Amino acid sequence: MSPPSADRSLVEQAGLRLRAHVRRTPLLRDPPTGIWLKCEHQQLTGSFKLRGALNRCLKLTAAELGRGLVAASAGNHGQGVAYAARLLGARATIVVPADAIACKVEAIRALGAEVRMVEGLSAQKLHRS
Repeated sequence: MSPPSADRSLVEQAGLRLRAHVRRTPLLRDPPTGIWLKCEHQQLTGSFKLRGALNRCLKLTAAELGRGLVAASAGNHGQGVAYAARLLGARATIVVPADAIACKVEAIRALGAEVRMVEGLSAQKLHRS
């Protein structure tokens, strides 16, 4: 099975949707190694996960947003969904593993989402999937 191909027009449309809502983070080259670094740690929620979550939410109808957003995350994606919900005036519930990092959980709450802790769901397993 071949990997899915990216449609350039879809990527460009996403960029247009997101432009007004996310930071344009720098792309820097480390001279000694020649490695390029995309500084997504400077994004509004501290990671690139905001881009995907917000892009999807910006495509929802008012009725869909009215039903609220739900995500399972041990941290960064949950923050992205919570940020998107706050921006778009929607409710968000983020399901997190009981062993999730406390500062990630607090960041999700600080963005206004309801957090539901779940025993038996491992943060390590969630990160691998």
